[in-house]
Amino acid sequence: LLVFLSAFVLFTRYRLKTRLNSALQSEIDEHKETARKLKESEEKFRALTEQSVVGIYIYQDNQLKYINPSLALTFGYTTDETSRKTPMELTHEEDRIFVEKKLQNALSGTKEILHYEFRGTTREKDVIYLESLNAYFLYQGKPAVLGSIVDITGHKQAEAELLKSRKLEAIGILAGGIAHDFNNLLAVMMGYLFMASDDEFIKKNTPVLKDLEIAEEAAVQASD
Repeated sequence: LLVFLSAFVLFTRYRLKTRLNSALQSEIDEHKETARKLKESEEKFRALTEQSVVGIYIYQDNQLKYINPSLALTFGYTTDETSRKTPMELTHEEDRIFVEKKLQNALSGTKEILHYEFRGTTREKDVIYLESLNAYFLYQGKPAVLGSIVDITGHKQAEAELLKSRKLEAIGILAGGIAHDFNNLLAVMMGYLFMASDDEFIKKNTPVLKDLEIAEEAAVQASD
């Protein structure tokens, strides 16, 4: 009986150990597979972002945890230099409160994709206009912001030039209309001055005729 009991205990322990080892190995294999997929996903993300013409960044704990070359180029810095700066240091001072609020809204976990425009400052202290898209996600287990930035300075300048052109066109139309109406009034004045000068009584009154001729000459100059 003792031999039987001992054999049963040993067999049970062996089966339990085998099961534990099998479960442990499965868990290890699962972790390895997860790590492999994570690494593969990170490599794909980096490959896409490194070649992207759009500036891409990851923001967390008031730091830029990741930036791609295009983002650094937008501000005129190297990638290492840009990564050592906070978003506020790259933002125009008049837009910092606005941008900070947008980033905090993204970090709050909202599912809404935040789309907005703001001004940045380059290494040469030039002001540039930027368009940004922000979205909340978990990065290394903590809330973070995945964002993109596009330089729209050229677009803004083109808009300003178009607006200026339209304003000048409107001024030209207005000036032309005023000139046309004013010329109509002058035409009436010159007509009556001409008829008055041609009057037989006025022709005999030399001082009055001279005054009318001076007025008519002034009206012609005004019309021109």
